Amino acid sequence: MRLHLTVPRTTPDLDGLACAITYAELLLAQSIPARPWIAGSPDPEARFVADHLGVRLDPTPPPDDCAFILVDASDLRGMPEALDALRVVEVIDHRLHHHAAELFPNAALCIEPVGAAATLIAERHHALGIPPSPLAAKLLQAAIMSNTQALRGTITTERDHAAYRTLAALFPLDDAFIAAQFDARRRAILLDLRAAIVLERKDFDHADGAYILSQLEFPGARHHVDDCLPHVEQLGSRAMLNLVDVEDAVSLLLVPDPTCRAWVSRRAGLHFDGPVATSPGILLRKQIVARLEGRS
Repeated sequence: MRLHLTVPRTTPDLDGLACAITYAELLLAQSIPARPWIAGSPDPEARFVADHLGVRLDPTPPPDDCAFILVDASDLRGMPEALDALRVVEVIDHRLHHHAAELFPNAALCIEPVGAAATLIAERHHALGIPPSPLAAKLLQAAIMSNTQALRGTITTERDHAAYRTLAALFPLDDAFIAAQFDARRRAILLDLRAAIVLERKDFDHADGAYILSQLEFPGARHHVDDCLPHVEQLGSRAMLNLVDVEDAVSLLLVPDPTCRAWVSRRAGLHFDGPVATSPGILLRKQIVARLEGRS
């Protein structure tokens, strides 16, 4: 049987990294040859968790005859260049809208609207009756907490809660560790705010004109609006930043340009006070994009 590589994006976040490592472990438990392929450097939060849990990352390039399994990804954006779409045999991701069937014609698709892809891996363990190792259980817990903003984000589902409870009952991850992983993210962002905004930008096409939407999620984000605004302005007149405060469970959409702001207000149904629209509860970029594109 050929080797299966579980592959997140080249610079994976914690959800992608955890899924790659733990799904490879689950495949091995079923006697399927597998290993994670982490082609680049994980983001700071993922790196913190990997270091503190003793995870060793394997950047070894893929052999020519391997099969690929995408985790926390369902398109080719940000994926390693060596990844052959025709050799992708499975895609595991969490989103509502995708074109994975067209991009990966030979792949089985597991793309479901849960808060974290890690939830889907945890559910696989349960369905197969194969308990995760202590390391896998802790990685999956950390990833679920990261991607659901500590289970308080509006994309969080009962499936995420159930997966987290099941994992925590086996090998609990303490609250101090989770707080520390969020703090690692916060410190990395604030070290170079402009670079973080640029790194997290995504460009979108729209019939009314292309736009840029960056997103930063960290504890205390609401206190850095004034620091962020000049950096968002530098990205262009149709640029915005979604600031997600994971501590206070609130989102603030920053749109410096008045014309763009009026367009966003009309399309997304958001009320602005100056350049900022505050949403009670956590509203994520994917939800804002859905509103702007008339999909919600």
